Amino acid sequence: MNRTTHRITMKDVAQAVGVSVTTVSHALNGTRLVEESTKNKILRVVSELGYEPNILARSLKGKGTKTIGIILSDISETFFSEIVKSIEKIASDQGYNIMLCDSEGSSQKEDLYINLLLQKGVDGLIISPVNQYKEFQWENHSSKPYVQIDRKTQSARGCFIGIDNEGSAQRVTEILLDRGCRKVGFIGYGDEFYTMGERFKGYLKGINRFALDPCVYRTEHRRESVDSLADWLKQQRPDGLLCTNEVLSYTSFLAAEKLKIKIPEDLRMIGYDDARWLTLLKTPLTVVRQPTEQIGRSAINMIIQMIESKSSAQQKNVIHSCEIIVRDSCGSKDNKRVSIP
Repeated sequence: MNRTTHRITMKDVAQAVGVSVTTVSHALNGTRLVEESTKNKILRVVSELGYEPNILARSLKGKGTKTIGIILSDISETFFSEIVKSIEKIASDQGYNIMLCDSEGSSQKEDLYINLLLQKGVDGLIISPVNQYKEFQWENHSSKPYVQIDRKTQSARGCFIGIDNEGSAQRVTEILLDRGCRKVGFIGYGDEFYTMGERFKGYLKGINRFALDPCVYRTEHRRESVDSLADWLKQQRPDGLLCTNEVLSYTSFLAAEKLKIKIPEDLRMIGYDDARWLTLLKTPLTVVRQPTEQIGRSAINMIIQMIESKSSAQQKNVIHSCEIIVRDSCGSKDNKRVSIP
């Protein structure tokens, strides 16, 4: 779809909703209380029409706001907080500010924040998309540059920066199998999350080498239940577990403790993301350590280059190497690091 040549105005939004321009202004700027149902309708129309007031940019006479919007799915995770720290340092050094939003794994919230950030006149966006099968409708109305990190959508035109999720998941699954596991469980969210879909593919490749059946536990984002996972462990009795992020590793440890399952004697585990608390465990967790500093650095440098050159870079993938930090939880006493190109 071609981008419209007509710049959508606040009057267009008001007419589409059936309210006054003043009401639209108050709803978007928070200068006066607007009924919730009316405000939601206005925000929906803003998204559909691609309205971009860009007030700050206009006040600077087209020089930009020197502001970059960041939308992540869970800023409480160590992985994302480390990336933000890396981004903020370079952004500050280059004279840019950042506006950080947490979509909490919600596509609706993600849409809301994208449109609010565009309304605030950000010069570019760094996004970790919630759903890989979703289309970015706002691309049809905006030429703002953006970069996707960790996750991506299949149809988006923006660049992607991350790791080889499929390859890393296959490698760690094979580590569990090489250490005697014959019923390796996969703990993850739905495949709509790009990382989860890719890691599940890698897991399947790993167990297929031994002609084993999948053993899968799925949960909703931010709805992890220790009791539910413990029931699954008790029923399925896997001898190995691949936990696909820090939160799910934590939940798995609690579930195993509840059932008095010994790690690694009864259950061998490998996770993703190397949070500091992992080394304090009685049995330290083997993990795939992602290069958060490099991912953040690549993302901010790329978006600044796109902003200052006033162009959208051609779609490309930047895949960083990661490491497997081998610890006791996978049944190995030979702690070491294994690089994954």
